[in-house]
Amino acid sequence: KDFSWFDSSTVADISADGKTLLFNESGEGAGASAALYLRKTDGSLAVRLGEGSGGVLSPDGKWVLAVPPGPQGARLLLLPTRAGEPKTFTLTPLVNVGAATWFPDSKRFVVSSSEPGHRRRCYVVDIGDGKPRPLTPEGIRGVWGKAPISPDGKSMLVRDGRGEGPTDFKFRTGGPTSGMPCAIFSLEGGGLRPFACPGEDLLDNRN
Repeated sequence: KDFSWFDSSTVADISADGKTLLFNESGEGAGASAALYLRKTDGSLAVRLGEGSGGVLSPDGKWVLAVPPGPQGARLLLLPTRAGEPKTFTLTPLVNVGAATWFPDSKRFVVSSSEPGHRRRCYVVDIGDGKPRPLTPEGIRGVWGKAPISPDGKSMLVRDGRGEGPTDFKFRTGGPTSGMPCAIFSLEGGGLRPFACPGEDLLDNRN
């Protein structure tokens, strides 16, 4: 089925039950800035949530986290999918926050970022106060910028980049990422369990 809306529809997320699509519109139909839309897979009309890009649905379906329009920085936008007002999180002192992952309770999310002069790590943000707090040691970072959390909220998929130097979000270029193996990080005890990741050389070492 074709669920596109205007001239440049790009899927951002899909709900766990497969009934709701979150997508970006960035062409002429979106207007001056990229916008986010929700659309049910039953074929009903799309609903415009607001300006922004990327986007990830909360598990309870009430919120969308997205990158606000304008220069990329330490900001994320919280858009309600029903009644309510948008909220912008300014996650200082973090640098270049781009992707996020929800906790199962839909009250917190995780970002993979860094503070000036430090290696990347994962931070947890409560949507109530919007303050980033360190969740992993320095160097334990997300995969493709995200840190997927298990459905029970007890563990998280990460990459072990503790062998890397301070980054201040400077990108390395070229070469495989074998120096940053995949691992399961325990959110209860902080333990780290590395494992072999098929296709590991295809994972982006920038995140």
